[in-house]
Amino acid sequence: MVLGGGLLALIALSRAGSTLFWRHTDVAPSGEPLDGMRLTATLLLLLCSPALVVFAAPTLEYLNQTATQLLQPQGYIDAVMSVVCRPRGGAMKRPDRWFPHPWLTVTLVIGWLLLMNSLSFGNLLMGLVLGVIIPWLTHVFWPASRYRLRVGKLVLFVARVVTDIVLANLQVARLILGPRRDLRPAFVNYPLTLESDFSISVLASTISLTPGTVSADISADRKWLLIHGLDVGDEVALIEQIRLRYEEPIREIFECSTP
Repeated sequence: MVLGGGLLALIALSRAGSTLFWRHTDVAPSGEPLDGMRLTATLLLLLCSPALVVFAAPTLEYLNQTATQLLQPQGYIDAVMSVVCRPRGGAMKRPDRWFPHPWLTVTLVIGWLLLMNSLSFGNLLMGLVLGVIIPWLTHVFWPASRYRLRVGKLVLFVARVVTDIVLANLQVARLILGPRRDLRPAFVNYPLTLESDFSISVLASTISLTPGTVSADISADRKWLLIHGLDVGDEVALIEQIRLRYEEPIREIFECSTP
């Protein structure tokens, strides 16, 4: 998400800079409506913010590892040299499929089209060439992912979370505008059944994204998640709702698909 957001920001700044540089000063702005390409770039930038919240733990882990490699580059140097300076007769391991990193390929193609601001066949072909060649040349530097995402279930889960966020906003607004004596704030200890830290982080971030509930703390043994609710009428019902709507889908998306 950090790399994607940075890439989109770079594309937006590059486009804005080139437009301001080449625009004639004696021509007034036309006031034309926002075209589809710019609207798409703006929406992608806005979507990076909730994505950073949902995937806060892996993003922070990635940044920490990057900072460690910058401070202690010897491990990275050894890894690169062990691939490049291989014995004579050895061959670099090829990827086991045409698209070793399909999401990187899609990102490169979309980024190239946004940068060129054209959907012509030539630009699309060039984006596809870059989207195929760059992952092939850099696949040896990418760590193997521990998760095989179930994209269909992930899309349904994201749609469910977005729907819950909209409905929770309306409910919280009703509670805030109503009499305060009707509020029943409380802390709830939620029993975790997820095992991996990544899945727990996604669950905690999802709970915090939904207005009215905030993940406050987690036990040292990763068995209990402390949740604060703005209006908790039934703790058991809240726990069951979180389990059915969030925890079980997260298990199916991540932990049940782990090789």
